[in-house]
Amino acid sequence: MEKFQLYEQFGIKEYWIVDYVAKTIEQYILTGQKYQLETAIGLIDDRELKIFTKEDQATYTTIIKPSIFEDLEIDIKDIFLY
Repeated sequence: MEKFQLYEQFGIKEYWIVDYVAKTIEQYILTGQKYQLETAIGLIDDRELKIFTKEDQATYTTIIKPSIFEDLEIDIKDIFLY
């Protein structure tokens, strides 16, 4: 976690932790002088999606948006399913 703390200390506006094995991304945004978890997103398969409630199914997305690039959207399928 040393890198996380260094980036936070030096004011890097955004920090992502990507776990390729678990197919997840955690997006941290610098708020004041501390990182706050903004988004935690993971790639799930159709079988897993079926156990979600209808509301959760409707809001599930594979799109993550960096806060520092207003118009950029990244589909995590492009990262984990190439």
